[in-house]
Amino acid sequence: MPVPVKAGEGEKPSAPDVGALRINAKLNGSFDDVERALIPVEKGEVAKTKEGVSFAYVETKDLNGIPVSFFIVNFKKDGMDILYSIPQNTTPSKRKWEVTKKLLSIIMLLRDIYSIDTKDIVGLVDMVIKDLDAYATQDYSRLYSEYDKLRNEIKRLNRRIVVLSEENERLVRENYELNSKNDELILKIKKLETLSPETLRERIQDWLREHNGEINIGEFARVYSVPEALVEEQLNKLVKEGFITPIQ
Repeated sequence: MPVPVKAGEGEKPSAPDVGALRINAKLNGSFDDVERALIPVEKGEVAKTKEGVSFAYVETKDLNGIPVSFFIVNFKKDGMDILYSIPQNTTPSKRKWEVTKKLLSIIMLLRDIYSIDTKDIVGLVDMVIKDLDAYATQDYSRLYSEYDKLRNEIKRLNRRIVVLSEENERLVRENYELNSKNDELILKIKKLETLSPETLRERIQDWLREHNGEINIGEFARVYSVPEALVEEQLNKLVKEGFITPIQ
């Protein structure tokens, strides 16, 4: 069975995290055979080590040419040790699956050089799929939690809209009532501002005293905002009742 190895501790904050895998296998050929089988692989570099052969596969680099996504396979007599980077914004389970797919392709190139129990390969794939499934479940739970929060927020906002709508209707009614009362007050004020016949006759007499007994009906009507006919009518009544005497 492949044995997960804990790795990546002590990495600098700016460096990517590192994951590791172990595949037990038996070398049937030679390390020269391994090297020759891996040389044609694009993006891969092969180098001999004291323990066997090291194979580095670089998937992506940053703008400075520094590898970001990569994995290294150390081929030994008793198996393969794999170290792989986990770039930022990539989940460990997803990254493990990406590396495993490429690793299976490489293992196929070495099927005549290494003996690997089929159960180990199945176990590796099964482990990776379980990790992916666990992550997907957690991710779904997180998404559902966010959805639930949004749904509750929408309900709260809908209730708030209902309250505000009712408040708006109440304010509209109050505004209508205030406008009606205002119109009534304006009518009352206009009535109060309109001169009664008695008051109008008093104003005419005051005018005559202030203007040496003379009155210009048009000017008087403009000053007190009353019709000229009404002024003339009240003036005639004053004459008829003997309050004023016209000069012949």
